Amino acid sequence: GTTDTYLTSKLAKPFREAWKKATGKSFDNDAHSLTPEQLSMLPTIVIQLEGHVRQGNPKAPGLVVNNPGLSDQTYPQDIVVAMPPSHYMEYSLKSEKYTSRIYFNEGRGGVLGANFMMGHDILFDVDNNRLGFSESECDYTKVADVSSSSTLVG
Repeated sequence: GTTDTYLTSKLAKPFREAWKKATGKSFDNDAHSLTPEQLSMLPTIVIQLEGHVRQGNPKAPGLVVNNPGLSDQTYPQDIVVAMPPSHYMEYSLKSEKYTSRIYFNEGRGGVLGANFMMGHDILFDVDNNRLGFSESECDYTKVADVSSSSTLVG
């Protein structure tokens, strides 16, 4: 796996145009000094994955992650994933700057990295060539607290 997300170069131009319209700035993968407030004001990137149409239930809903208002009524089986800036902008302690970790350099297809998968449980169903997505808090401190406070009685 990879930590970054790599999308087809065919999406670069429309993405850059939408970014410029939303932010007033050009999109790049350079390091930028941002305050927490500036980071939170960056756009949430929405990625729509073509869903699997189940036999006998062609209208089976897909999972809409992070924002129920993002569902696509035309393609209800699709999966819509929202990536907030905290997922696609990586902070460097050394430079004290943020860098976008979304790239548009794949010849075809793409690679959805850990920054895309953050906040989700993902099931890779290799036997049926499917992916399953579920929203997750991924709060391992809760798991650690439960584990450390448990006492075995023998």
